[in-house]
Parts: sequence; structure tokens; C-alpha cells
Amino acid sequence: MAWKIAGYDLDSINDMTPSSSKIIGKYKYYPEGYVDVLRSPTTQYTPVRNKSLLMTTFFVWSYVRTSTTGYFKSSKKFIVKVPVHIRHWNQEYKIFGHSLWDKIGTATKANSNPNTHYRIGTGDRGAYNKAVLNNTFFDYNDYCNSAQGGQGSIIKLDDIWYWIPITADRGGTTILKHKFNFSSSELYYSNVLGTAITNDIALRYWHDNSYQNKQNLMFHEFSHYSHAMKAGRAYWKDVVVSEAENIAYTLTTTKDPYRDGVHPTSGGADQIGLAESWAEFMGAVISTFYYGSGQIFTYTGGFDIENFSPQFTPSMITFADGSQGGWHYGCWIPTGLWWDLWDTNNETNQRTVYGNTVVTDCATYPLPAIYNALAGCVRVTDMRPKIFNLNPNTKCSLTLFNAYGYSFKNIINIVYMKLIKKTTITLSLVFALLFISSCGNDNYCIQKSSLRPEGFVLPNLFTALNYKDTFNLNDTLWIKLTIPAKFSANMKSCNLVDNQIEINNDMLVYRSDSVYHNIDDIQNGYIILGDIPRILTKQGSDYNSTFGLVLNNPKITFIGDTTTKYWPTTSQYIQLKSWIDKNCTYTDCKNPYESGFYIHTSFQGNKAFLPINIRH
Repeated sequence: MAWKIAGYDLDSINDMTPSSSKIIGKYKYYPEGYVDVLRSPTTQYTPVRNKSLLMTTFFVWSYVRTSTTGYFKSSKKFIVKVPVHIRHWNQEYKIFGHSLWDKIGTATKANSNPNTHYRIGTGDRGAYNKAVLNNTFFDYNDYCNSAQGGQGSIIKLDDIWYWIPITADRGGTTILKHKFNFSSSELYYSNVLGTAITNDIALRYWHDNSYQNKQNLMFHEFSHYSHAMKAGRAYWKDVVVSEAENIAYTLTTTKDPYRDGVHPTSGGADQIGLAESWAEFMGAVISTFYYGSGQIFTYTGGFDIENFSPQFTPSMITFADGSQGGWHYGCWIPTGLWWDLWDTNNETNQRTVYGNTVVTDCATYPLPAIYNALAGCVRVTDMRPKIFNLNPNTKCSLTLFNAYGYSFKNIINIVYMKLIKKTTITLSLVFALLFISSCGNDNYCIQKSSLRPEGFVLPNLFTALNYKDTFNLNDTLWIKLTIPAKFSANMKSCNLVDNQIEINNDMLVYRSDSVYHNIDDIQNGYIILGDIPRILTKQGSDYNSTFGLVLNNPKITFIGDTTTKYWPTTSQYIQLKSWIDKNCTYTDCKNPYESGFYIHTSFQGNKAFLPINIRH
């Protein structure tokens, strides 16, 4: 009976007598059944899908993989009881930090059938953690393959090495040492992150039995992985080193990877802000996808991703006892920004960095589009022109960035290059024309120019290049906008030094049927040639842009703006709202709600609007 005790299967015995084989044959069986894991703290079980299992008596080894329903059947026969183990290994990942395999039950001839369920509870933490991680791995990839997730456009998990140590604390760390082949010298602070340096993602949740809590943590860390794969090795190395350095300097106190938004350097904090806000946002999106809308309210300290309260840096949560630290997602890391750009609720409740509930959450961009914008970005401000370029007619996206305190400092050429391609031919003609301005040769506007509470009044910044008494239907009215780089009013001055500035043109089109439309609202039928100017490039001492309005509606009667409080008692000024505030010597360059300031202007001759007569 030695071969039987040793666990040899029937097919491996070649020298038995016919009578012996007949007797032994009735003991042979193929272990099979289903593997399920408890969704603690509920009493419900869910299949452990696509998971590698091992059955062995140390002489016979059978490796199987469960199906999407958790079903498995061994390809090898056994004639004795055999333990069934859930493995640390899977085709798509490996798990280190504790046991390489954990027993989940024993297969026998009697229980090997499709009605048998091997149920993994919280009693065996090793098996439980392996099962939950496995399911979360595939849940994450399933989301990336979903319509909402972009049907595979977000980089999915593959070949990940996990580290799950037996610890009492809770948290996660995504270093990607294995994926990016980082050397120890590159990640010189990373030993303080509490993970094996040779692995990719550490999950310290050994004593947290909640299935959902584990998933929420992993959705966050897995989102780091997709971000890192999109952003690149150099960016991710800087993020890891910066967070590790923050922990190193607070190792005896808070062990804080984020701190107040200016450590370990302002550049490092910028990178942390983008990385952590993205992971927290995307993790919440996926948790909401699987668990419902309540996932946006799951964090301590009153953190609410939907009604986020952004803070300027440096900023840190202060607890009731006066100590600082803890979660920073409700503080300087702008998690709610991405949610507001993504969600479809579009409420008028987004508070700004000034503490006012004045900004409308009116933008909606697909997650894959926002995700793709991460490429090449190292800070939140790098994302702003890319998001705007997705839909230049959605001014709300710029408003949201401002609300979170991210105004344009150094605008990227992306949007401008798109504009310049369309207007090259027109600009060659326009530049030959003279611009009538009240500014002197020193590029200062007249000192007696009035100063509105919201900003400056600079007349005659708009010029109609081909204005005439009567237009034919579908003629194009060409308009040039010029803003001086240096101006003053009532002895208050501003000096704009960047090569490009961004403006928000609130000019309106008025029709005889008493309908106002913003001139850049192409959904209402107006064709804009060259795009409404958003990015103005300095040419000499001024910023210039040119665009054309196709007069394709016979009911158009004028362009301008008669809707603000200055009409009709004073000359109307078209509002230009700039987010540039660098080197602005006037203390009120920032209005109470947004970075930047208003410039009130008009067409040449101080005209509030230009009448349009269209020949019918």
C-alpha cells in the first residue's frame, strides 16, 4: 500500500497485476468543484475566478485554473484524499510576503463533483487575501475593458509582483520596482515605504477583513499602475522618491508621504499632487462602478469627492487635538477636480480655493480622454491645456481648474498650435493692417482710463478688419484682438511677461428674434474661422489673435454685449478674463472668485457693439 499512501495515481502505476488494477480502479477520481470567497462582512460568497490552484500529495502534482464562475477540474487522477491550495502564482501576477500557498479544503472521491464548493472565509488570512486580490485584479481589468473605462484604452494590469506582509497597519504603496527595473540606488529612500524593494505594489491590509475595503484600496493602487505606465519611468521614479523622502523626514512622528504640499520640494509635491489625486479619483470611479454612488463619501474627516474643498499649499489637515497629518485628499491634493471634469451630475456646488460655493460643475469628459492626457504631464497645471484642447468650447473646464487654484502660469503650445494651423493664411493678411489703439509708444494705456472693481478698462482692443455697411449672407467678419503686455489705469499697472496668455472672450451675438448667443457657441450655428482666441501669443510688445465670424444667420443684428450692469448707462465693454497673474503689480489683479482679472474693452471707437446689416 506504499504507492497508495504516497498518492500515486492509477495511470502512473505500470507494473500492477490485472486483479490489483481492477480493485484499485474504483478509488480513482478527478478532483473538481467551485471556489468561492466571502464578501465580508456580508454572508455572501462570490466566485474566485481565473485563479491558479494546486493539488498535491508531494508525489503527484496537479495545477488547475478556475473558470470565470470559479469552477475547476483536475486533469490528473488521484486515489487518495488530496488537499486543494490557492497559490501565490497566477499567469498574470505573483504574490509575496507570506505563504506561497494556502489550503482551502480537501478533495475526495465523494466530494469531487460540480455541487462541491470550497469556500474561503476570513479565518485563513493568507487564502482570503489571495482570493480578494485575485478578484480585484480581474475586476480592475474588466472595468478598463468596459465602455465607461474606454474598452481597453486604459493600460490594464499585467505581470505584477505584489507584496502582502503580515502587518497591523493599513495602506498601499506602488513602487513598480520590478516593472520599471529600478535599481536600489535610484530609489534611495524607498526602504522606508515598508515594502520589499523587488516588488511592484505593496498591500498592507492583512488585518482588514472587509472585502470592499480591500478592493477600494487596491483600485487606488492599481490606478497608480495605469498612470505610471502612461506617464513613464522618469516621472514615477520622482513620485516614489519624493513620497519616500517625506516619510523619511517624518519617520518618528506621522510617517507622512504627502505632508503639506511643498515638501520635499515644491516640484516633488506637484508630482505627488497629480499622482495621488488621479489614483484617488479613478479608484473612486471604479468603486462607484461596482458598489454604487456611495463610494464618493467613504473617507474619514468629512472628505467628500463630490463637494471637494480645495486648499492652497502649504496646507495640512489639523485634528481636534491640534496635531497635523492624516488624509490629505480633503486638503491640498485636488482629487475632486478630476471628478468634476468627469461626472455627469454638473451641480452648482463646487467650492473654490477661496471657500466660496460659486463654481458650476458643468464639464463632462470621458475617463479615457482624461487618462490619455496624463502622458507627458508631471503636475496638475500640465493637464489644463490638454483638457481644454479636448473641447475648446467648454469654458467650464478652465473655470474648474481655477477653482482648484491651478491658473495658467506657463501655457503649453498645444491649443495655440491647433489655432495657428487654421489661421496662417489669414494672419499673413491681417498683420499688414494697422491697429488703432489708445495706447502710447511705451505700451501703457492712458492713465485716465477708468478702473472697474473687477479689473481694467482698456478701450479699442477689438478691431473689425473688414467692416462695412452691409454684408451679404454668409460673408465673414474678420476681427483682430490685441492686448498690450503692459498697461495701467488710475496709477495701477500690470505687466504680463509670458510668451502666451489665455483669455476668455464673452462676446455675444444678438439676433432680431431677441436671442443672445455666445459667439463661440458653434452648436447654435455660427461658424468660427480660426477659433475664438483663447491663446494669444506675444508679437513684439502685444498679444494678438485673429478670428472670423461667418454671418450665416439673416437675423443677426449686432455683435457685442448688452447684458452686463454697465449697459446702457455707460459704454459697454466686452469682457476678457485672463488667468495670468504673474508679475502683476496691481493688488486686485485677482477677482474674488478666480485667479486672474477682467479687462473690459470695446471695438475701435469705443463702440459697445457693432451693428450688422445683412442683405437679404
